[in-house]
Amino acid sequence: MNNAPSKYRLPFGSMWKMKIEHPYSLLVQEDGFAWTCGQCPLDEKGQVAHANDLIAQTHHVVQSIRTILSKAELQSPKVGKLVVYYVEQSADCVQQMLAILQQEFGTDVIIQPIAVPYFYYSGMLVEIDVHAAESKHFLRSTVIDKLGLKVHITDFDELVWVKVVAEERGQGSQGVNADQLAEALVAVDLGVEELLADHWFVHPHLGLPMFDAFAAKGFVTDLGAAAITRLPMKTAVVGELTFAKRSGSQRNSVFSARRIGDLTLTLRQKGDFFWAGVRIGNSAMTLPEQTRKAMIALNNALLTHSLSFDHVCKVTTHYVGDNTPADLHDNMTVRNAYYAQPGPASTGLPVDSLMDSQSLVTIDVLGKFLR
Repeated sequence: MNNAPSKYRLPFGSMWKMKIEHPYSLLVQEDGFAWTCGQCPLDEKGQVAHANDLIAQTHHVVQSIRTILSKAELQSPKVGKLVVYYVEQSADCVQQMLAILQQEFGTDVIIQPIAVPYFYYSGMLVEIDVHAAESKHFLRSTVIDKLGLKVHITDFDELVWVKVVAEERGQGSQGVNADQLAEALVAVDLGVEELLADHWFVHPHLGLPMFDAFAAKGFVTDLGAAAITRLPMKTAVVGELTFAKRSGSQRNSVFSARRIGDLTLTLRQKGDFFWAGVRIGNSAMTLPEQTRKAMIALNNALLTHSLSFDHVCKVTTHYVGDNTPADLHDNMTVRNAYYAQPGPASTGLPVDSLMDSQSLVTIDVLGKFLR
């Protein structure tokens, strides 16, 4: 693989492993920004550590994150966002988990908890994605909590990470929350035109009208890719958004969206960053079949824009499957064929369902142009 000098990859194997060979990296760093794969409470043999103990597993993963960041080539690394996927055992345990993370990483960092139905290894209860950067990029952390909408923004100049949590407040509140999000972003000089990437998680009963309101404002790339999942009481919608600022010296903005048959694909370029997401909506296809077709489409879309999987820093996959390692491994085997070691940082998570019930998997990639 031909890597530019500015890209650094920390390969798997030195800390923990999975029970399948794969080409991914523990961490990928590009020009002062870094992304990890989902950090799991696994040991060097792929066995679950502290089985069924959320608190002990959280401490285990925190130590892994500390070690990984210490091995990165970042000058004074600062965590901007933690996406915390977990299996809920009790509300008290979840609060303890979040308190541990805040104590370890500070109040500036976005901590975005997302409940999942299960993990693919029995006894595993947590997996954490880390988004970090060199401290010199950090400008500010802003929290806005108003009338049922909480927005947390960490601004790292070129990239801005945004957490959105919206509560159901009764008839007519949906549009108000969407307007409040737009206003919160304007306060930090952002708008939908700077949106690079988005993941949405929707309560199966409370969330649909609220989600539609955010979509109407342009904050949702693909309605069918949103995950239907378990959210805390009264929480209707959770959004994980990434924005990219563009200076005059950077490349122009590019937006490409298409739907052909059962294929939905979007590609965005904002400055030197790009993001592409793909989904297949076809209930006649199995999970590996949908994954294979999605990867072919994604590869072709990147090539059309003079990109390749070598440019990818972070891959996120949400899929619908059984709670067995086989579903994860079958899915990964298809995706793995498109990468060479050391590949991108990758996270693959089961969800209850996707908004488009005919879709079993949604895959997106984020990266930066090699210089």
